[in-house]
Amino acid sequence: MVDELNEIDSQKITARLCIPLAPMSANRAYRVFRGRSIKSKEYREYEIAFNHYMAAHFDQCRAFLEQFDTNTHAIKVNMDFYFPYQDIMTKSGRLKLRGQDLDNCVKHCLDNVFKFLNLDDGIVCDLNARKIPSHTSWTVVTLERVKTPSHHDIPDLPKWSEVDH
Repeated sequence: MVDELNEIDSQKITARLCIPLAPMSANRAYRVFRGRSIKSKEYREYEIAFNHYMAAHFDQCRAFLEQFDTNTHAIKVNMDFYFPYQDIMTKSGRLKLRGQDLDNCVKHCLDNVFKFLNLDDGIVCDLNARKIPSHTSWTVVTLERVKTPSHHDIPDLPKWSEVDH
């Protein structure tokens, strides 16, 4: 997988990270020991591998950050989580109900990306995530620089009395 920095036009800047790690669920990240919540060994190993990957591909991240101003820009995030087919699908081809929860995978991946980039994840204004069956486990995170939403961008919503009940 090749990481990319794309400048499609003068306004659209993206960074695409293809992370060759299995998605990490929030359910497996922490353990309770003597009444205290601590990071699990699995999560500590995930963080180390994640940081090694990000450090090796920091040039793409730096190019994105150089084009980013926290005062005028926000970030749109697209996340694709690839899971081995048998982990998320039943034999009949339906999604397993007891499989990986997508929201549990988003939290730690997003936290690790923004921690490495030294950015506050509060600047995310749009977040999309997908769970995709695959032959191998990996994660693709695409960051897109967008204009910070302003009060002029807020649509007028209909009044409660105008809505069909």
